Amino acid sequence: MEAFRKLSATHANLRLLLVGDFETGDPVEPQIREYIESTATILRPGFVGDTAPYYGLMDVFVLPTYREGFPQVCLEAQASAVPVVTTTATGAIESVVDGITGVLVPVGDSQALARAIAQLLADPALRQKMGNAARERTEREFVQDAIWETTIRNYQALLAAAARPTAIRGPRRARAAKAGT
Repeated sequence: MEAFRKLSATHANLRLLLVGDFETGDPVEPQIREYIESTATILRPGFVGDTAPYYGLMDVFVLPTYREGFPQVCLEAQASAVPVVTTTATGAIESVVDGITGVLVPVGDSQALARAIAQLLADPALRQKMGNAARERTEREFVQDAIWETTIRNYQALLAAAARPTAIRGPRRARAAKAGT
């Protein structure tokens, strides 16, 4: 909200689209919730079953997360040719190629977040370039067949590694080896 407030002062047409509902398990501070609910330039469709149409409304997708698994929403935005601004939080950092498909900022740094968003808002050619690169990357690296192939290779490597005899012996194996000599 700090980044949005700062950018709103210099970008009269700025709109924030918040897709989803407030979470009871991770509540928003009361004053921030009040600001969200009372600000006309913050659009809140609530929970939606299909987020795909919303990416087409965005110039930039922003996920200012503090903690994250691998964020599917970043890939969805990039597959829609929308550049992403997210944080260096675990998981989120792997979803964007910094400077190519979007911009990474430090966790909790609202000034850096505002600067990254402002940079993309000010440069439509850069947004388009990053959006195109983002779409190409998701089509290349995150298609289902590529994910399955990578998963199979990882399992095969783990199975092969488990079948190798280990040079380290536990107490029983060490005694058995000594008794056999």
